[in-house]
Amino acid sequence: EPILSIQREKAMNRKTFIVFCLIFSILCLPILWLIVWHHGATAAISWPGSLGGPTEPGYNPVDMLWWLLLFTPVWGACGGIFSAGLSTARYVLPRYGRLRRWWFFLIGRTMAVNLLYFVLLTMINIFCFPKSAALENMNVPMAFSLTWIPVILWVHSSAMIAIMIWIVILSQQHTMALFFILVMQALGKIPVIMGFPPALNPLVWGMYGYSTDCMSAGGFSPGFVLIAEILCV
Repeated sequence: EPILSIQREKAMNRKTFIVFCLIFSILCLPILWLIVWHHGATAAISWPGSLGGPTEPGYNPVDMLWWLLLFTPVWGACGGIFSAGLSTARYVLPRYGRLRRWWFFLIGRTMAVNLLYFVLLTMINIFCFPKSAALENMNVPMAFSLTWIPVILWVHSSAMIAIMIWIVILSQQHTMALFFILVMQALGKIPVIMGFPPALNPLVWGMYGYSTDCMSAGGFSPGFVLIAEILCV
């Protein structure tokens, strides 16, 4: 009977997580559509658009706010999931039997929400991206970039979530951890403006506009960045 009770509780937890993912997806759709619409408008003027990051020469606060809007919903949700899992650890650990098993379930759910968010972004980007004449006349690998940019964003987001998880563990403050990585992202471009090469600045590795595909000197290699940030996670 205790085993059946544990199994029923785990099934209930899975259902709760699925419901959470559905609600999270529905709430994020308007934000993601707005972000993709803005990306389409900016890409028609200057490739790779806003999803490539605020990579203009100066520091534009409005462009930076659009960049932070992209990550805030998923970082807030992932931080909340991990913080809630940490706060209830003493009650649920006996049901998992081993600490490692509980840890991987918690990290798995956190990163699953992160993956879901960027899958939604990719789908909206592919199906809602405006096929304007300006874009058609530009010599850019459209199909490649429509999927490559979200992959870079997803991996960079995963690395930032890994940092946020450490901060939550050490401080027990989810809100402070979220605020800290948002500030890191907001200020991360300043060294590049001052002449520091993007290839040596991990805080801008999510900005495709600073990659070697978009700039000739000092840009980061997308392949190297993906491997490095996956290792960070």
